[in-house]
Amino acid sequence: MADKTEANVAPWCPFCGMDVGRPSDQVQRKMTEFPVGRCECGAVYVCDATGHNVGSAMVECLVFACNDEWDLAWELIPEEDYLTGRIENYDDVTHQVVPKRNLDGRAVRGVLYFVRLHTEVAEIAERFRKKQENPAEAGPAPAAAAVQPAVDGQGKKVRASKKKVRELVQAGDVDALVALALADIRTLRFIQRLLYAPDEAERYHVAWMLGEVCAGVATREPGPVADLLHR
Repeated sequence: MADKTEANVAPWCPFCGMDVGRPSDQVQRKMTEFPVGRCECGAVYVCDATGHNVGSAMVECLVFACNDEWDLAWELIPEEDYLTGRIENYDDVTHQVVPKRNLDGRAVRGVLYFVRLHTEVAEIAERFRKKQENPAEAGPAPAAAAVQPAVDGQGKKVRASKKKVRELVQAGDVDALVALALADIRTLRFIQRLLYAPDEAERYHVAWMLGEVCAGVATREPGPVADLLHR
């Protein structure tokens, strides 16, 4: 990241150092709707104007980099498959980085979150994009991730347990695990711990289940999934 000075400057890409354009809304509005942009070096970025939703912004940025292919995004590993970066003190009103965090008496707390896919992964994402543009050649389009229904807050609070989560994973009950995770987010941690099972086949099953559950949870609560990706 470039050295900060007291002067306000145009935002830049943390990967190539070039100035980046103002983020804008996607043509097809989806998810939590952070403005997005693309750098000439191939990186993509999203803007969290408040600086309070960086977890959700990270998820949207990664999915945007993968051309909205959720399954691909959940399979990626930080650093091994993609790099991340961020520019803080961004003012979305004037499209500037304000080191003093105050502009004309107005607090500046915005964050630009960046993702750049490694070459092989970027090529896969590009193939997905081309299929989206030519659906006739790609065959039937895969179903989009359905937004999970809200959890009923009335009645007895549902709590996850290691035993219950293990049983649901072994049974392959993705829907029940998603519902449980939305009620008690510890469910994701309990599934993650099962990745240390001694049996290789069991570990692969757990990894697949974790990806499916995260995909379901992220349609309503992307923040915890973002935290899981960085553990």
